[in-house]
Amino acid sequence: MSNQYQARNGLTEQIKSYTLTPTGIDWWMGERRGSMSYADIVSLRLIRYASPGGTTYQCTIRSNGQKLQLRSQHYRSLGAYEDRRLQYAAFVRELLSRLADRDDIKFIAGSTALWMMWIGVLVLNLGLVLILVLVIFDDMMSISESGIPALFVVATALPLAWRSVRKGYASRFDPRDPPEKLLGVAASDHQASL
Repeated sequence: MSNQYQARNGLTEQIKSYTLTPTGIDWWMGERRGSMSYADIVSLRLIRYASPGGTTYQCTIRSNGQKLQLRSQHYRSLGAYEDRRLQYAAFVRELLSRLADRDDIKFIAGSTALWMMWIGVLVLNLGLVLILVLVIFDDMMSISESGIPALFVVATALPLAWRSVRKGYASRFDPRDPPEKLLGVAASDHQASL
C-alpha cells in the first residue's frame, strides 16, 4: 500500500506532494495546499508518452473544477530526470482501489487527442516518403545529397508514429484491473518491490 507520492513535473513547477486520506487526496506544493474529495472525482485518465526523460506515465484526475496530474518522471534539473515508476504505479493502484466501487467515475486508458496527433505525424511522414521517392526517381537530386538526412528522419519517425497509432484511441478500463502498459510497472513487479 502506498498512500503518498511526490514529483516535480517540470522546470517551472515545485515539487508536488500527494497523500491519500480516508476521504480524498490532499496535495501541497510549497505554500499552496489543496484537497480533492473522492466523492467529487468525475474521471481518471492514464496515458504514456515519450519525453526527454524517457517514457512518462501520467495519471490525470478530474473533479468538478479541479485537475491533478501525477507523472512518473521527476524533474531534477535541466536534462536530468528521475524515474519514479515504482512509486507512481503503487500510488495510482492504491488510488484506483479506493475508487473501484464508484460506477459514476470515467476510468479512461489512453488519449484520443494524442492518438489523432500521431495519425497526423504518420500521414505527414508518409507524404514525405512519397515526395522523396518522386524526387529521387525524377533525378532532381541524387540520393547522396540532402536526401539522406530526410530519409533518416523519415526512417526514424515512421516506426514511432506507426507504433503510437497502433496503440489506439482512448477506451474505458476496470479500476480493479488497470492496464499495466499505462502504469509502467506490472502488478507482479509492484508486489516484488514491496
